[in-house]
Amino acid sequence: MSNDILSVRDIFKSFPLPNGQKLEVLKGASFEISKGESLAIMGVSGSGKTTLLHIAAGIDIADSGFVKTGRIGLIFQAHYLLPEFDCRENVSIAARIQGIDKNSADVRAERILQEVGLGERMWHLPSELSGGETARVAIARALAIEPEVILADEPTGNLDEKTSENVKNLLFELVKRHNTALVIVTHDSTLSSRADRTLHLEHGILK
Repeated sequence: MSNDILSVRDIFKSFPLPNGQKLEVLKGASFEISKGESLAIMGVSGSGKTTLLHIAAGIDIADSGFVKTGRIGLIFQAHYLLPEFDCRENVSIAARIQGIDKNSADVRAERILQEVGLGERMWHLPSELSGGETARVAIARALAIEPEVILADEPTGNLDEKTSENVKNLLFELVKRHNTALVIVTHDSTLSSRADRTLHLEHGILK
């Protein structure tokens, strides 16, 4: 459909096994998402959720199928902040990679960090942050490139229940405010219940 921000069609992916055979993880998985929509993809550990997300993001390559997308922001469970950079630098570097000049990227980073409630922490290193604050920086970094869709892999998986709830509220509030589509892969039903739609990855196919 023309209004789809992200279209993932007929994705097949397998991995070689030591015995020379292949483990088929994805067997024709397909989904689409439109502007401003949120989608949760659920499945048990090892079902291929992260593999599918990585293919949608262009991090991994499918054996067959195709992906059509615009600008993507990424949120990883481990966050992957650069330890030697402060919060502002971690956020602004995402915009700079997209070709934004340093001054504009820094201004954008400061604005978004204010938006996620870290205005007074932007000069701190990741090692000086709590788990919830680290998650907020990861959200800010994803928004810094003004994406059409954010792909999030268990974005609250490493947080305690109270902090997790706060981060969930912030994430859904921000994607709504920025009119950004959101795809979350998770096994957390309380997180998936917040999305507009939920699909389940079973035996390599989304249902």
